[in-house]
Amino acid sequence: MKKNLVYKLFALILGLITIISPLQAAHSLPLYVEASESDGGVKAGLALYKDVNYSEAREQFEKYKENASESAVKKMSAKMKKAYLGKVSKYKTLSEVMATGGEYIWDYCLTDIDKDKKAELLIKHGSCEADCLLTIYRYSKGKAVKVKSISGSHSALFAYPDGNGFIRFTGQMGYETITLITLKNSKVKETAIGARDVGQEDYMYLPYRLDTHNDEADINYSALK
Repeated sequence: MKKNLVYKLFALILGLITIISPLQAAHSLPLYVEASESDGGVKAGLALYKDVNYSEAREQFEKYKENASESAVKKMSAKMKKAYLGKVSKYKTLSEVMATGGEYIWDYCLTDIDKDKKAELLIKHGSCEADCLLTIYRYSKGKAVKVKSISGSHSALFAYPDGNGFIRFTGQMGYETITLITLKNSKVKETAIGARDVGQEDYMYLPYRLDTHNDEADINYSALK
């Protein structure tokens, strides 16, 4: 009887281990816990990409969920939201410039770049892809302070849970580039991770895409209210 009981317990434990795989467990955890040091996280994927190990990089990136969910963004104060809304709402929308042309806001994103538990604001704006810019704002002393404008052409933005920074992915006509953008002491640094001709393959998958707020020809401001 005792031996049968031991066998049953062993079978039960083995079954639980099989059901709760490391990948399944990772996807049940919140952002910044998923990318554990033991697994290497997104940082390991960027290193593989830099070393031209593209298939291995994709496998590493695909371990993590598609969309970002940052506590710093969820816990933004009313004053911070108001300050950022003031910057976002100053731009005309596409629907407002359709007849006359000119610069307009394409989108905005929120992410904690330097991991100080305060979200930064990223505004994508321009009149066309050629002059599209990504302007970065940080919240300081009750105000939204402009840090720097960098290229935002043909790009998508992703959170970087493994340290300072966010990722800018640029893709155009089968050519892609990945850049890590960091913020330190109000200074922005762009570090090229790598670039390649995609050829017949799909563009590289990256996890933790930042939420966008583009509603066709208009902008959804609800995230800042």
